[in-house]
Amino acid sequence: MINPPLLHESDVTVDNFELITIENGQSCQDFLAKIFPATDPNPTVALYFRFERQKNLGKSRTMIVLKRGELSTQQQSESTDEPSGLRLKNSPDLYLIGLYVTKLNQSQIYYINGQDALKFLQQNLHKHLQLKSSVGTESSNSIRFVCHDVKQAVQCFHDVFNFEWTFISYRIEWYDATVATWLLDPESTPYDIDKIRIQDLPRWARNNQLDIDYFNRIDNYRKILINSNHYPFGCQNIQDVDFSLKILILFNLVYGLLIRLREKNLYKSYRLIEIPSRICISLMESNPMQIDREYLHVLEDTIQDLINRIEKKIFIKVGRPFNLNSPDQVAKILYSQEMGLISSYFNVTTASPSSSSKRSLLKSSLPKTTPITKKPSTSKIALMRLQESVGNKSDLPTMIIEWRRLNHALTNSIMAINQHWFRRNDDSLIFSRCCEWTATGRITMHDPNLINLDKDFEIKTHLNDAITTENDKSTLIHVRKMIIAPDNYELVTADYCQLELRILAHFSKDTNLVKVLNNIDVDVFKSIAADWKQISIDDVDYETRQQAKQICYGIIYGMGDESLAQKLDITRGEAIEYKESFFKQYHRLDDFITKTIDNCRQRCWVETIAGRRRPLPAIVSPKSNESSRASRQALNTKIQGSAADIIKIAMVAIQKQIDQQRFDVRFVLQMYDELMYQVRIDQREQFASCLKRQMEMVGDCLRVVLPVKLSHGKNWSELEPFL
Repeated sequence: MINPPLLHESDVTVDNFELITIENGQSCQDFLAKIFPATDPNPTVALYFRFERQKNLGKSRTMIVLKRGELSTQQQSESTDEPSGLRLKNSPDLYLIGLYVTKLNQSQIYYINGQDALKFLQQNLHKHLQLKSSVGTESSNSIRFVCHDVKQAVQCFHDVFNFEWTFISYRIEWYDATVATWLLDPESTPYDIDKIRIQDLPRWARNNQLDIDYFNRIDNYRKILINSNHYPFGCQNIQDVDFSLKILILFNLVYGLLIRLREKNLYKSYRLIEIPSRICISLMESNPMQIDREYLHVLEDTIQDLINRIEKKIFIKVGRPFNLNSPDQVAKILYSQEMGLISSYFNVTTASPSSSSKRSLLKSSLPKTTPITKKPSTSKIALMRLQESVGNKSDLPTMIIEWRRLNHALTNSIMAINQHWFRRNDDSLIFSRCCEWTATGRITMHDPNLINLDKDFEIKTHLNDAITTENDKSTLIHVRKMIIAPDNYELVTADYCQLELRILAHFSKDTNLVKVLNNIDVDVFKSIAADWKQISIDDVDYETRQQAKQICYGIIYGMGDESLAQKLDITRGEAIEYKESFFKQYHRLDDFITKTIDNCRQRCWVETIAGRRRPLPAIVSPKSNESSRASRQALNTKIQGSAADIIKIAMVAIQKQIDQQRFDVRFVLQMYDELMYQVRIDQREQFASCLKRQMEMVGDCLRVVLPVKLSHGKNWSELEPFL
């Protein structure tokens, strides 16, 4: 049973505060003594940070606010004074130029913004708080910080004020207004306090079912100040007032949000999963991954050369150049009368048909002279099927597929890394940036999206000018090989096996599926296929295994009959028959789907395994397309959202073991159901054992086991399984 929140509303009224600016070390020392006195064993303090980008230091006052890994601008008035600040170690172009601090039930708001004061804080804040916090575990927490973004706050504490991660994680109790808001309504865009205007707060509070009167008083007070042109003590202008009000509201804002979380049984998830996991993500974002720059340069040249050569070969075959990035131009060329592929196209089903007439057109056997009234598909699936149809007549579809694959690797992987890497000492480093505000709770990545770095792939197009033979070798492309471990370290990855499928089995309670998944010594999808088709597992071929796999994930993602038919390259009628026979063998799956959608229709929300809720009011919409989409989202959230809960729980548990056992390990990447660490080689086996144990223990409450696959290696492309 988790303890209730210790916060309560502030007694300070909106018209009774003063702003105290601190610009030197002596004033900062007095500030620390007043905010964190020895007589107060449990201070509750609100924090609000101001950042500026390096290129704007000393120029126009364009504020840069670090929010969830993004940089957003907010133009301020011109100033001839050169602002000073402290650089964030892991955000090379970002500086902390000011920090607002206030204490619960105190009317003073402190703004620390002088270079001397900030440096004093950098050197003394950690020492001062260490004296207040006794050595121990979480039970010894004595400091509570309230903020708008815990990930931003802990990153600043670590990068600027040199706090240890163990102190941040276990000696401070964090309260985050944005996380609470997102938990209450994950469909909405998380608020950004730096972009919310004070005059918009009442409407925002109404939308979040908070105390509107409190926010109306703030808005009215601000209007009075503007009309009177008389500001509270210490405020030079309305901008100072706005910044002060934004930190002043934090206590009452978070208090109101916590009440709503407890009313909806979301507080446990907030306290035990969401806040700790965001601290882990902040830690991950502060741990850079090392780049092999020499290999990256070679890879870039190789890929660019292959693109140029394949492109040249395509143009020669077609007889003229065209834009390979344009689906319209590719379709016009590929299905032109001159290429002689048009008749083959009519036997190819497009990957995403928009109407039954389009599907009929593509399956018809019209003569070459019949005009095409619908745009032909140039999707990968359509091109692969076209290549199968034309056989040795032409390799143009394959060349286009491979050109696209190489171009994607160049633009989405190589260029993305080139844009974001930076040098520290002799190392080339890249930092990941995450977004935790998805409706399902899954963590995504951006700038750059390391998850989307291309896996190893093969280019089979023969590029020699001479006559090719069957012995001509293909070209292997290893994009992820650029991500390497530092000297004396290795990369260790841990991946949940079929996590979403196992969650589906747990919720559905299907005994046949549970039995298959609890047998960890067999190929899961071959076993499911054998069970489904009532054949020996030895008789399951690749195609049958793929069919079973696609049906399983089609259920998880709410795939319709048409989409399943395209995935399996069969007719819609065959897809329906496949699903019916599959549900006949695993009959509790159909019951689970129906029950999940019916429950969501009754309550207008769906719940994950950890109790997180996603409102889906559209499920009762009279518009069939809206209700159908909400039904798919309900099923998808139930499973994917639960998978997100599990990986977050595992992430927090592993980091706690790293801290307790003092492993020389750095958490560097989270990829949906997989985690990656940099591990000192002499601790590799011990840590791997701990990692596997902690991740599998998360599934102790499930009806199915959660096996974890471990791999290790010096680079991301050449990982080997642990023996």
